[in-house]
Amino acid sequence: MKEYRSAVFIPTFPEAQALLKRGKSKLLQKAKKAWMYELQKNKTDAVLLVITGMGQALTQEAAEEVFKHYKISQLYLFGVAGALREELKRPQAFYISEVKNLKNQSLSSSKHVDSFASATAVTVDHVIQQTSEKRLLQENYLADLVEMESFPLAQLCQNQKIPFTHIRWIMDEFQDQLPSVSDFVDPWGKIKIVPLVFSLLKNPRLCFELVGLARKSRQSLKAMTLFLDSFYEKYL
Repeated sequence: MKEYRSAVFIPTFPEAQALLKRGKSKLLQKAKKAWMYELQKNKTDAVLLVITGMGQALTQEAAEEVFKHYKISQLYLFGVAGALREELKRPQAFYISEVKNLKNQSLSSSKHVDSFASATAVTVDHVIQQTSEKRLLQENYLADLVEMESFPLAQLCQNQKIPFTHIRWIMDEFQDQLPSVSDFVDPWGKIKIVPLVFSLLKNPRLCFELVGLARKSRQSLKAMTLFLDSFYEKYL
């Protein structure tokens, strides 16, 4: 069983670009279980990058596959999230000190990152598009952010006694309403051109909504990329 000092889990390819461009990246395994890459830092040290896909099920499958084949000393999860409070703005980043599931069960991250403010996140099973949904989540779970991957990963890390660090960048603010993209974007963030064209033909207004979404995404991904560039050199 090969050992990695660090494993980094990131939901989608757009979020993972900063690390994929680093050094020599060797594809170890493709979806459906996960996209796994070995990022070779030097002759004796490598990082395992796991692009899980969006959602709890894919994240859990990816983590189980990793733990089955590799020994991991510490695990990081990086990604974007939605804000559940009006005062939280894009592209602020937060260390997730506590994550809850929809049963209101709670888990803590085990390794704090001093340069980030702490926040609580709730893991959901679908993309939250409306402000009314965000308000209900904040009221019911007293959370600051909403995302779709972290609770099962935090649970597996706790069971395996592996240190877990979780950081999120705000992409959609509390008042933002997101367009539905599930028909033409796959779980790894790749656009399917033919379904996109059909969606635009059915709903031309979607074009303007997608331009707005792209602008918001760029702000968050730029901030995330700057951090990952530095993090790769200093900590991984």
